[in-house]
Amino acid sequence: MVKSSVLISFFIKLAVFWQNSKTAAVLRKTGAFFSAVLRGCALGRLFAAKNADDFASTSVFYSALSVVWRRIYGFFGWIYDASKSGILYKTARRLFKDSLLFKTETLLAVGILLIFVCPHEMWNNAYGLLLSLAVLDFYLIGSLRKRGFRTNIEGLWLPFILFVGATALSVAVSSQHRDSVRVFMFFITSFLLCIEIYGTLTDKKRFDIVMAGAYLGILITGIVALIQKKIGIEVDPLLTDISMNENMPGRAFSTFGNPNNYAELLVIFLPFCFAFALSRKNNLQKSVLTALLLIPFLALIFTYSRSGWLGFAATVFVFAALYNKKLIPAIIVLGIIAIPFLPSTVLNRIMTIGNMEDSSNASRIFIWQGGLRILKALWYQGVGLGPEAFHDVYPHVASDLVLFAPHTHMLFFEVFVEMGIIGIISFAYLIIALVVRSCKKAMKTHGDMRFYSIAAASSMTGILTIGFAEYVWFYPRVMVAFFMAIGIAMAAIRRKDDIA
Repeated sequence: MVKSSVLISFFIKLAVFWQNSKTAAVLRKTGAFFSAVLRGCALGRLFAAKNADDFASTSVFYSALSVVWRRIYGFFGWIYDASKSGILYKTARRLFKDSLLFKTETLLAVGILLIFVCPHEMWNNAYGLLLSLAVLDFYLIGSLRKRGFRTNIEGLWLPFILFVGATALSVAVSSQHRDSVRVFMFFITSFLLCIEIYGTLTDKKRFDIVMAGAYLGILITGIVALIQKKIGIEVDPLLTDISMNENMPGRAFSTFGNPNNYAELLVIFLPFCFAFALSRKNNLQKSVLTALLLIPFLALIFTYSRSGWLGFAATVFVFAALYNKKLIPAIIVLGIIAIPFLPSTVLNRIMTIGNMEDSSNASRIFIWQGGLRILKALWYQGVGLGPEAFHDVYPHVASDLVLFAPHTHMLFFEVFVEMGIIGIISFAYLIIALVVRSCKKAMKTHGDMRFYSIAAASSMTGILTIGFAEYVWFYPRVMVAFFMAIGIAMAAIRRKDDIA
């Protein structure tokens, strides 16, 4: 009786008419087009909960990028082939063919070590760019020699590519193009090293070589910090509110010139150093390497960086939760038991966390208020990349209590203010993808890459915790470390040949 009703018949005829209409046909083709564009890309995997390791070569977006990359790669290949008959090529091949030093993974390991241990007063940001270009040369030569490097463009995550584009766009909208280009070169260095690490870490041996360089670098900085503590460090009133931190000693900064920056480096790379120690097959090596990490851990304490301590606490919590959630209660109990044994200066410093009488804490509130006024006017494009573009706008919206600020003192806020809506969305997408995929990898595997995926998720959680109170990219070496961690994470997630 229902089927025979006039109303149902009308809707059936309407549905048939709609299915055969030109409008429906256009919509179906449009949907098919966007489905092809997004099929297998990072966005689809993130929300469809598919394997994060499966990068679709059928995506229109990646297919277009692949065409461009093949042309560039082919050009370098042509130069490489043309040079084979030359004296320079033959001489270099004879000298460096079997040299361990002249390999991409070795150069990366040595480069990371130097980035970490070079004293602040001797460091020049151009060194990082030169290193990234040198590694790029070795990488291209190695890949052209078929040494097993990653060269397919589909392997690069969509959110990473989008964020690179958003960074470049923020240079175009800046009112201070000269300074924006200068800062953009720091990003270029970071992006190149991220891609080079991702492309190089294709097997366990290369992971071990590169991570050994990072481990040694962190260990040396820890030793330097403890030596500084032993000798004595002058208290800097620009880094500490003396009225709220009475009798607090000078803060260790190791090779980074600033205790907060050094604490940020430790929070980013200590989890990877711990993963490197856990991945050793020899129990004695594993125990010794783990025990030695007590040195940079103590160095972190002596930075007296409150945000660094909170970031490290978040790192430990996430690492424990992914490694074995049964460890969490024990870690909490140990943390509580350790409180009475902490130096009084450390306890006093902890007590100032969130205290608005501390000038460092209070000033951030006024700076954030000024940042909100900037976003109200320029949320769609941002002020442009770099401190000078920020300085052009901030004084016009600043509170009378904080008329000058180098940045907004918050990573997410600064990305939004400088790069606008596209920047913050692509950055959030990148971070969410990294943490989600690292957690999935950690829960699915049991080999060495599980440790590195756990380290990636905990490292990013820790540095982003600091990022709520600090603009962690203000010092270029920390920015480089941040994106190197992303490169390691992408490489660990990609690997399928885990060794249990």
